[in-house]
Amino acid sequence: MSCRRAIAADFLVAGLYLAYPATPTEALRRLYFAGLCFGAVVAFRLQLAPAILVALAGICRLKPRAYIAVGAGMLGPVLLLGLIDWISWGRPFQSVELNLLVNYSADAASQFGADPWYQYALWESGYWSFATLLIVPLAIFGARRLPLLLIIAITIYAAHAMIPHKEPRFVFPALPLLLTLVGVGTSDLLSRWGRPVSAATIGAVFWISVSALLGSFGFFAAYWTVGAGMITAMRAVNAHPASCGFAIAPGNLWWRTGGYTRLRPGLSIYGLDPGDADASSQSTAYSDIAATGDDPQAPQPDFTSLGFHKEGCWENGRNRAPSACGAAPGRVIRTRRPRWSRISPIIFRALSIRFDAKQGKARTTPRAPRSAANAPGLCAGPRSTGPACPAPRPVG
Repeated sequence: MSCRRAIAADFLVAGLYLAYPATPTEALRRLYFAGLCFGAVVAFRLQLAPAILVALAGICRLKPRAYIAVGAGMLGPVLLLGLIDWISWGRPFQSVELNLLVNYSADAASQFGADPWYQYALWESGYWSFATLLIVPLAIFGARRLPLLLIIAITIYAAHAMIPHKEPRFVFPALPLLLTLVGVGTSDLLSRWGRPVSAATIGAVFWISVSALLGSFGFFAAYWTVGAGMITAMRAVNAHPASCGFAIAPGNLWWRTGGYTRLRPGLSIYGLDPGDADASSQSTAYSDIAATGDDPQAPQPDFTSLGFHKEGCWENGRNRAPSACGAAPGRVIRTRRPRWSRISPIIFRALSIRFDAKQGKARTTPRAPRSAANAPGLCAGPRSTGPACPAPRPVG
């Protein structure tokens, strides 16, 4: 899940600040708490273990006491990971074992696509656009003061470059380190021509302006509206007093919805699969269907035979009219979680995305398409003209 990478990045930055504020620290207390952060990094994102090893080598060097202090701190989060696996899956560190087995030995992730080793460089240069010509040299310039940050960032890119399946989010933890170096390099460069306070002000205004330009006109501009069509559709369903259920087609794209946060209590979400033999009988369980896909121009299936009619279509929040709208039914999307997790109902209620029992697992973090070209063309649910909906099924 993407949130794990973001949390791991937070712990990585915190740990490096504790152990490497400007030069490697010798304070055992700081090293211990840095170890806690590094252990959390490994627990949340195992693929960052090579970067942690590089960090330990650069921070502890040839000092045994430093390794002992950091190792003592790392022990707690790692053992906690083993305990959670034991409670959840029946064996300590089973998630680590399966991660290595599936992603490395079996290379299962490659079925979702494989890219050359230099793909991350292409993606980053595309995201940064013209700013690449500034970010790269300034990061190198800033590494004169904090060389370990650059080495760790390169390690993250290199470790992920060896894995055939690549996605930009995999290397997110490297970005805070690179941007920190860019800030240091910018400050050092501007300080040569003025007072430090003036240099900081000029640098901040400059990079805020660059970020605004990239966000408004660059690659990221399209992401301001990705998913807006689905949200509009779900709001329309939620506002209609006759709504009694919401179906998403195909069912495996349920993560493109806003989940139950966009629907009032009592409205269930269903995953629909084209060609399902139970389509006719299950179509009475919901009043609305949203059809989505990877190709906005692809024609949508027609489900007028099930008593539905097209009510509206959106693509990234704009009206569009494909040839048809519709979906195929499936089971209600439900949440499954171990009993021990119910000790934190407030936390898990925030993760109330439900999943089809046929899928066997659930992602609780919807992710946007890689580019605007893959944005879904949305057909907001045909209103049912058939039999009245039954009472909503129990939630959760």
